[in-house]
Amino acid sequence: MALTPIELLEQEVTPRVIPVPDPQGAHTAALSHLYAFFLALLSRNPGLASTLSTAGGNGWTQLLDHPEARQQLVQELARHHNLPTGEISRLASDALPLAIPLLIQQAGATGLGPFLMEHKASIVSRLPAWAAPILALLGLGDWVGRTSQAAVTAPSAPNRVVVQDRAAPPWLPWVGLLLLGLLTMLGWKACHHETVAPVASVPVAPPAPVQAASTVPASLLMTTGTGNEVFACRAMVGTEALRTQLMAAIAKVFSGYNQCHIEVDSSYGNNLPTDARLEHILSLVKGTPNASLQLQNGELMINAPDTAQRDLLIGRLKALQTDLSIIPAPALNVEQSVHDSIQSASTALQALDAATAKPSDVARALNLQIINFASDSANIPEINKPVLIKAAELINKVSNVQLTIQGHTDSTGDVAHNKDLSQRRAQSVKDFLVAQGVDQAKLGTEGYGSEQPIADNVTELGKFKNRRIEFVVLNTATGTVRHVDEVSSQSGVIEGVHQDGSVEHNTMGTP
Repeated sequence: MALTPIELLEQEVTPRVIPVPDPQGAHTAALSHLYAFFLALLSRNPGLASTLSTAGGNGWTQLLDHPEARQQLVQELARHHNLPTGEISRLASDALPLAIPLLIQQAGATGLGPFLMEHKASIVSRLPAWAAPILALLGLGDWVGRTSQAAVTAPSAPNRVVVQDRAAPPWLPWVGLLLLGLLTMLGWKACHHETVAPVASVPVAPPAPVQAASTVPASLLMTTGTGNEVFACRAMVGTEALRTQLMAAIAKVFSGYNQCHIEVDSSYGNNLPTDARLEHILSLVKGTPNASLQLQNGELMINAPDTAQRDLLIGRLKALQTDLSIIPAPALNVEQSVHDSIQSASTALQALDAATAKPSDVARALNLQIINFASDSANIPEINKPVLIKAAELINKVSNVQLTIQGHTDSTGDVAHNKDLSQRRAQSVKDFLVAQGVDQAKLGTEGYGSEQPIADNVTELGKFKNRRIEFVVLNTATGTVRHVDEVSSQSGVIEGVHQDGSVEHNTMGTP
């Protein structure tokens, strides 16, 4: 039997997009949902396929060119599959250029449009129930109707056949009653057992309500030094209680270390392990020089300069048999990271209403983009300018806000030169915003060079994270200082503010 389009993509594309084990199946399931959206959108505009086949990572935003719908889709997929939004965008960007040639080949002389319509029923069956509002927003209302129909009528069809289509001999009612009694007994037993299973999974389930649309996952980002010390440490959590527990676990493993920068805000989740599991994890990481961990959304990502050491560490961590998905950090892809970050920033800025936006909203959107400065240069790349132009419009309209633009570098090269370079890059961003009409009194600059790392300075990925711009927000009406922190250029953005107005961070990588 021939494969359906989605089955084809699951067989041929998924293994290439998810090269590492996916033990919980979250990445695989998210990709399958993405395939259904790909095919629904292509059925509407099959002529776009030839363009998308050569568009690379840009094809995703060309196919789903509705910013609001794209943002909703990414957020829903992230929420339902418990993955970072950045990972959803990466999956979409990586999968689409691989999928297009396969689909065109499978369609053959039929043509892509008619081919997809022939398989519409199988595609609709793979669209999740929560997709209805997004499909409607995209003008695919007929797909919404079929989705609802498939979800509602399919289960009831067998009952209609049994009850209506058979003749009723005299003995059938007694058989029916007997069967009904047996089914009732089995159903009661099944329900009795099923009520126990959710109770057993309660320790894993609490993050679900925390990860509502208004919250972001709690996270921990830590890097060891050349010895057994902490080189960099940041975390974002939802309560002071979790902050205290996290600090205690870190201090216990790292000999009283208490300098981890932990942000507390109710917009963060509280799904970080702080029990013995975390202590065991930190103890293993402590023994690997220049190792980095990122703990977020039930996923533990590990990086280290030596691949053999990294893999050994991952093996030891997996031996702990925690309920975490433990994976190596992905290889650095600067071009893809920059592209995805600009798309994310553009979408976030488009979604902001100047009348209701808060200063931190503007900073968060700005900090989503990566300004990939050329080596030893402070010239802003052309690709970033549209984002800054849009941001300038919002900065002018949002009241009581001031921004301090902070520049950071990695530790490569001369310390004094790096500090000067970071200052010039921050100043370059300020000058561009002022040229777009922003009152220069709203903008300040600071250059820190390599003084405030957030990752290792050994691996390329670590150095990439350290080379960054941070937007610090000062609300002039309240005096509250707000920074916004990006935990990883490939895993999404974390933001927040202490209730007492203390400093927070959000980073924007700028190599």
